[in-house]
Amino acid sequence: QGKQFLGSFIGTDALEKEYVPEKIQKWQTAATCLSEAGAEKPQAAFAVTVKSFIPECTFLQRVIPDISEDFKPIEKILKEKLIPKLFGLSEDETPSRQLTKLPIRYGGLGIPDLTIQGAEQYEASLACCDHLASSLRSAHPPFSLAEHLQQVKTTHAERKNLRAQYHKDSIAILIGDGPDALTNIIDRRLAAKSGTLSLIHISEPT
Repeated sequence: QGKQFLGSFIGTDALEKEYVPEKIQKWQTAATCLSEAGAEKPQAAFAVTVKSFIPECTFLQRVIPDISEDFKPIEKILKEKLIPKLFGLSEDETPSRQLTKLPIRYGGLGIPDLTIQGAEQYEASLACCDHLASSLRSAHPPFSLAEHLQQVKTTHAERKNLRAQYHKDSIAILIGDGPDALTNIIDRRLAAKSGTLSLIHISEPT
């Protein structure tokens, strides 16, 4: 047996496998609606995507393991429909996903690739709840709110540093050589002569 609980699912593995595709299907519809809205209201569609849609998807990845692959249909819609609409492009013109998945402070859009972050999100959730889970399983150690909050704070700091290094490495790759290099992306946009190109100087994040 099983039951939906606080945006997640508690129950057998078999029922869990039925629950996740149902959520994915609903989010596919939502992503498509956001893509359609992006053509007329790009700022509104962008705000809903990064402030509501992505956090909702991320929450499920934090509480259910091994579901990154299930998000491939959603990533396809984000990459081929929503993001081009935010730039005023056709679906044949897709901005580099290596760039748009980065946080805004690193020059991206802050729309992560949901197919590659699932494991990291789940591991972070487990680490944050380690003291709480240990206290629930046995009386030793006894639950301490201060210790739990410290565990959450420490985990957040560690994950933040890991993500920052990952983003810096991604920027280094983009600026380098190859089809996804930032300079080559700019050259292709200039050659296409469609829309406008805005460049914002990105200083070293602190």
